[in-house]
Amino acid sequence: RLLFPLADARGRVLGFQARKLREHDPLRAKYVNTPEGELFRKGDLLYGLQLARGAIAKRDLGVVVEGNTDVLAVRQAGFEPVVASMGTALTERQVKELGRLTRRVVLCFDGDAAGEAAALRGMEIAVGAGLDVRVVALPAGKDPADLAAEFERLLERAEPYPLYRVRVEIDRADDPQA
Repeated sequence: RLLFPLADARGRVLGFQARKLREHDPLRAKYVNTPEGELFRKGDLLYGLQLARGAIAKRDLGVVVEGNTDVLAVRQAGFEPVVASMGTALTERQVKELGRLTRRVVLCFDGDAAGEAAALRGMEIAVGAGLDVRVVALPAGKDPADLAAEFERLLERAEPYPLYRVRVEIDRADDPQA
């Protein structure tokens, strides 16, 4: 497993997340976290925030992706104001942390049903907190790490929250399985 230290906004390591690297791993879960407790609550942290704080404040923009590897790939491609919600929708605590640095947030979750659902839940919380929220919808089966080299271009096509929400609802209405 690949081990990621999970730090708060000040860089203090509060827990760890381990990602499965091989199919024959005895633990079935793709990710395993430090158990929740007094010190560690996954929903309170944004992966990479301690590194992205300055860039978020400087650009007045925070981009939220799903996973740790997405953050690493996008940062390596030269885009710094990026953090991860670590596979979950944004929580109120995470939105509060972002709101201290910027009023503009772009959600860029994986191009699958789980990513879409996480974007919708996260949008509601962020909009409720008064943030200007936009969403980048990725092609099916893609995640930000796959498209890191063209990340700045992806952000140019970010949709405002109301438009994205309406488009998703229309797509769902057309799909009898939704």
